[in-house]
Amino acid sequence: MTTGITFPSLSEDSWVTSSSKTADYMLSHFFLSDRSQSYMYDKFISSLPWILSDTQGNVTLTVTAIRETLQSYFSRYFNNVIIEVSEVENVTEPSKAQISLYIKFTDSEGKEVIVGKMLQLNDTVLEKIIALNNG
Repeated sequence: MTTGITFPSLSEDSWVTSSSKTADYMLSHFFLSDRSQSYMYDKFISSLPWILSDTQGNVTLTVTAIRETLQSYFSRYFNNVIIEVSEVENVTEPSKAQISLYIKFTDSEGKEVIVGKMLQLNDTVLEKIIALNNG
């Protein structure tokens, strides 16, 4: 829980101050980070690929690990963080799991931000990330 957050990026955005853009970068980092990229701080790296590898296709464990990891990660930067993660039945391709992410938080100016994503998994591989309207 910080006030006046500034999030570093290795892009033309440099230091990101917009809450919605910060959340977007944080999720991108979460989706792409490799926990083994650091030996000193490996337990502090929020990594979806590591969660998928660690839970080995057990969707219940995957959902729980994603919720706990994102709660910890977003709470470092924002207040009143609410993370909802759930499995969604995939009626078109039952062999592929779908996980819904709903993230709501308050930034340092008291503005509420809502982010929604749908993840489509095939075994332990993330195949698709879909942005959801209105969280």
